[in-house]
Amino acid sequence: LRCFFMNLGRFGAYTYRFTFSEDYRRADIDTMGNPLALCCICLPCAWVTIPKCCFAFEMVQTDDSTDGTSWKRNNSRCGSDFEFYYDLKEVYTPEGKVGKYHDEFKAVPQQVMATY
Repeated sequence: LRCFFMNLGRFGAYTYRFTFSEDYRRADIDTMGNPLALCCICLPCAWVTIPKCCFAFEMVQTDDSTDGTSWKRNNSRCGSDFEFYYDLKEVYTPEGKVGKYHDEFKAVPQQVMATY
C-alpha cells in the first residue's frame, strides 16, 4: 500500500514549497501536488497545496545553529500539535566541502536511513 501511494505521489507531481521566516530561523513546508493524477489526466505540474488540516510540516533551526547547518523537522497530522520527526544537518557545504556534521554522518549505524 505504501508503494502505491509513493508512486501515486510521483505521478501527481508531489513536491514541497518552503516558506522561510524573515530571519530564516524557521520554515513552513507546504505539500503540493496534482490531484487530477487520480483521474489519469496528465498535467505536468503541482498546482494544488494540500490543506494543513490534513498534514503540515515545518523545520526550525536548532538553538545552537546560527548558520543554517542544523534543523529540527516537525510534522503534524489531522490538525494535531507538531511533533519532532528527524534532524536535518549539513554534511557537505554547497561548495562540496566537508560540512560541520560530516563526522556524525560517518558514525550513523547502517540500520538508520541517512541520505546526502
